[in-house]
Amino acid sequence: MQARGTDKYTILHGDSLQELKKLDDSSIDSVVTDPPYGLSKEPKIDEVLTKWLAGEEYDHGHGGFMGKSWDSFVPHPDIWREVYRVLKPGGHALVFAGTRTQDLMTISLRLAGFEVRDVIEWLYFCLSDDTQALTRDGWKKYDELSMDDYVMQWDAETGEMSWTKPGAIHVFPYNGKMLNFKSRATDQLVTPNHRMYVDVKKHSRNEFAGKYEVYEAKDLKRHWHKRFPLAGTYEGDKSIGVTRAKLLGWFLTDAWIHGDGKAVMFSQSKPETLPELRAVLDAADVHYSEYTKEPKKDTHNVEYTFYVTGNDADWLLENYGDRRFKGELLDLVVEERTELLESLIDGDGSRDESGLLTFWSKDEGFRNFVRQLMFTMNMRTSVDNIKGCVRGSTCFNNTELQHKHGIHEVDYEGDVWCVTVPKGAFVVKRNEHVFITGNSGFPKSHDVGKAFDKRKGGASFVHDFSKIIKEKRLQKGLSLSFMDGEVCGGSTNYSWFEGRPAGVRLPQLAEYFKIKEILELDDTYDDLMEAAEREKVGEKTSGIGQAFGDGVWVSESKVVDITAPTTDLAKRWDGWGTALKPAHEPIIVVRKPLEGTVAGNVEEYGTGAINIDESRISFSGDKPKETFNQDIRNGSYKSDNSDRDRDTIYTPSEKGRFPANIVTVEDDAFYSKYSNVTPNITPQELSKKASKSDRNSDWKGEEIALEPKFTKTMGDGIGKREHNPSQKGAYNGNNHPTVKPLDLMAWLVRLVTPPEGTVLDPFAGSGSTLAAAKREGFGFVGVELTDEYIPIIEARTGETVSEVEKEEALM
Repeated sequence: MQARGTDKYTILHGDSLQELKKLDDSSIDSVVTDPPYGLSKEPKIDEVLTKWLAGEEYDHGHGGFMGKSWDSFVPHPDIWREVYRVLKPGGHALVFAGTRTQDLMTISLRLAGFEVRDVIEWLYFCLSDDTQALTRDGWKKYDELSMDDYVMQWDAETGEMSWTKPGAIHVFPYNGKMLNFKSRATDQLVTPNHRMYVDVKKHSRNEFAGKYEVYEAKDLKRHWHKRFPLAGTYEGDKSIGVTRAKLLGWFLTDAWIHGDGKAVMFSQSKPETLPELRAVLDAADVHYSEYTKEPKKDTHNVEYTFYVTGNDADWLLENYGDRRFKGELLDLVVEERTELLESLIDGDGSRDESGLLTFWSKDEGFRNFVRQLMFTMNMRTSVDNIKGCVRGSTCFNNTELQHKHGIHEVDYEGDVWCVTVPKGAFVVKRNEHVFITGNSGFPKSHDVGKAFDKRKGGASFVHDFSKIIKEKRLQKGLSLSFMDGEVCGGSTNYSWFEGRPAGVRLPQLAEYFKIKEILELDDTYDDLMEAAEREKVGEKTSGIGQAFGDGVWVSESKVVDITAPTTDLAKRWDGWGTALKPAHEPIIVVRKPLEGTVAGNVEEYGTGAINIDESRISFSGDKPKETFNQDIRNGSYKSDNSDRDRDTIYTPSEKGRFPANIVTVEDDAFYSKYSNVTPNITPQELSKKASKSDRNSDWKGEEIALEPKFTKTMGDGIGKREHNPSQKGAYNGNNHPTVKPLDLMAWLVRLVTPPEGTVLDPFAGSGSTLAAAKREGFGFVGVELTDEYIPIIEARTGETVSEVEKEEALM
């Protein structure tokens, strides 16, 4: 048996099964590790157990959820047997697991000889209570939302909006600091760990990334230039026809119902818009008579009045006789919403040279409706309820916060809330400012409706069609702006049909037939287009939607279908999925059996117990008062009338509450006072994923410095290029995909490691356990297989792999 040596800190580079054999029996005091979860294809459990019971390794044969071979399955019992061998009798192991494979991890540990003692649940869960969400029924406060509501979600990859039912609604009491991001265009009040979509420029000499990425609010720096999304594009799925949409806009602004109840009266005195009204009436299925009224003052214009009857006039009277808008108008296809808005502006609004549209109305509900039209057509909006107007910018869909705006800490006490939506972001409003914000966590659920739609042609059909129409358009010498005008009513949506960097989608059926006529296509795609109408395809990394890890996602980019239900089966099962949103990770608590009694084992080896006092939960607020014996069930005084009972007083420990078997990040949820594991920092500092500063910090909390690595976006010949940290694509930080927060790992090693003890992590990753152990004054042994993570471990721990280990790794 090869001894580990006398070094307090040891990093082993290689396969755990082989490297652990270099350690002496009973040489380790505790184990804290985050092993592979095996979140890949469901295994054949009878085959797994047969192999394991026979002492053989089970080969799963699939890549894991991050596309890696090493995370395809949970560690088999042979590895845990080696861990068991090197652990002292009574020593504890804390083993992270996935919710779907916790059973397999536990069985593997049991077969290695461990006894299961407990499971610690690591809970990871936001927006102030005056923030409202946009639903099909209008703006709603958090306490008005239900699981039956449809909220407006936003796709960061494409900028597209869509309606969806929330996967979950989260509401928690909160008492602590909130962060306020505020300018003339936005006013966001969020918890420090809230997920925000931001395009960042970290220095004035740099450029914006050109894409929105997820940041936790506390990680955004004041001196950064930060762009927040305020609008998107909702394609819509209903139609009343372009002409009726135009007519309706005029009817809702400059019209009334004639006294006979059989006709609609339109009126207009602005010379610049009068031709537009006449053009609409000429195109509509109506008959009209025109009257003029001379002005009484020279400064006024001639007023033109139209007495209108016919089919479209009857349609207005039947459906909009009260001259009130209906929420369903927001679901019109974007071309018709564009024409509706244009008519509304012609009737009661104005335009200026900067692209700013202004709509005037005394009706707050009407202003709000027009605003929704605007920001679902990619316009940044604002409202002035005193003057009675709403404005939309056709040039901007975001707002930029700079150093002068600051990020302000606000003391807050009340409820905080969030919803979970498939795209990861949704539309909200606070203090009359509309913006887009991240939701609570990423869901991981397979959309059953999509599965049916994929039977009717897939991404290849969409991409093939985009290439055909682009080739045909270029052959005819037609511009994209021409196609925008002819096919999409002047909007810039046509380029989606040929493909944008963010993705490609199919035209709707009416748009397809326009394209077919203009480009003189044959009938090849008619049937396929009928079957695939409304299908949308974009590109996003496969990691989005996962919630099992906790780091920044590093995964291979691949095309994922983004579809709306098309076939009857898909529509029937739309909204059905296969999984809940993960909101916790189990940490399995196992122990190597004692030798004799607990006291004897602790005396002999220093292991067998857990360190309660050093892991206590600090009191939130005032320390509880001393009390006599009480009935825990109902708080009433309980006594057998003995003097001893009356004299027994419970005195709370100065060090805090007895630690519970759940770990939380919430400051004031009902369970937080029993399970907040970070007594020296505010609870919100500990989040589901390690912050960027945390993941790139060493054991002393100082920023690590690594040799820059280059991403795949830099093209060919990467190995020949000089390492230059300022080059685009260079990255010199911790790129491990599942980094655990250092404070969480410190609490865990403190819980199970005796003074001056040694902690083992056989799956060291980027070294969080090892850095935490060193910070807490313990020794460590870490084993890591992957070459690229070794420099990160060395940087975070300040220790290096021995030369012997390096030579063996190379061999």
